[in-house]
Amino acid sequence: ILELEHMGLPFSRLDDGRIYQRPFGGQSKNFGGEQAARTAAAADRTGHALLHTLYQQNLKNHTTIFSEWYALDLVKNQDGAVVGCTALCIETGEVVYFKARATVLATGGAGRIYQSTTNAHINTGDGVGMAIRAGVPMQDMEMWQFHPTGIAGAGVLVTEGCRGEGGYLLNKHGERFMERYAPNAKDLAGRD
Repeated sequence: ILELEHMGLPFSRLDDGRIYQRPFGGQSKNFGGEQAARTAAAADRTGHALLHTLYQQNLKNHTTIFSEWYALDLVKNQDGAVVGCTALCIETGEVVYFKARATVLATGGAGRIYQSTTNAHINTGDGVGMAIRAGVPMQDMEMWQFHPTGIAGAGVLVTEGCRGEGGYLLNKHGERFMERYAPNAKDLAGRD
């Protein structure tokens, strides 16, 4: 948080100047104790502010960005070390090898493998498939993260901040039900 603040992210502040923090699901003190408030925000535009702050850092550091490219497969050398990837230029159809000293997989999720999800349409699991094809060991593949609050049947996400600010979940009978599953955290329980 402090690093992002030093980059210029305009976090919301308390009257005394400290960064405003609020509770979100799954945050507790002492591993399951009372609810913790440790989510920093930039008003109701945190994602927007974060993207702009990080984009400015990319401009400042002259980062080359390959927009509208699609990673296809990791490339390994004879010793089995990953040395880059192949990628497809969506505009031209050209396939290119990107050589790399280090490769970081940050490909998003795979929530679109489920019929009902609030995940973005691009979260199709292609990055996971790329890693599996390269022999990267997988663990706990049944544990997909879902955003816990949405409008049933519509795939519309309701920000988690609604629950952090006192909103609560109801079942189809209009009853609050989370206390049965998480007596302490209730509607702010973790997603598992």
